[in-house]
Amino acid sequence: MLDYIVTTKPRLRLLVDKEINTLIAGATTQHRAMPHLVELGNPDCPIRLVRIDLGGAPSHVAKKLGDDVRKRQSHSAYSKLIAKSNLMLVVVTATPTKKKLIEAEIVKRTWPKGIRFSVTVVSSLSAYLGAL
Repeated sequence: MLDYIVTTKPRLRLLVDKEINTLIAGATTQHRAMPHLVELGNPDCPIRLVRIDLGGAPSHVAKKLGDDVRKRQSHSAYSKLIAKSNLMLVVVTATPTKKKLIEAEIVKRTWPKGIRFSVTVVSSLSAYLGAL
């Protein structure tokens, strides 16, 4: 996660629970379980919810993204962010090959209009996955 935050341009900032609650009134512990990031100095940027690929099958990663969306769709504040294309689900994965496979699985599925995705390679993640 740290590698993703420090290497992404524009620069990102991790929101703490209090900030999430301010942006997303009534966000539950379950909603706040995913890291929420915003671009520094850009209040109109999408909120990025980050999921780290821990080595599961690409279809499993896409399924987890679907679960993430469903958990938030019924919440009015998240629903408004989705409708305004202001919510982005980010997957951090270890290799370019896995990135392509995850992107292909995302494309196969039906998503709410306005939801955005980004799949990013952080090669240092492979060192951690080998230790699991």
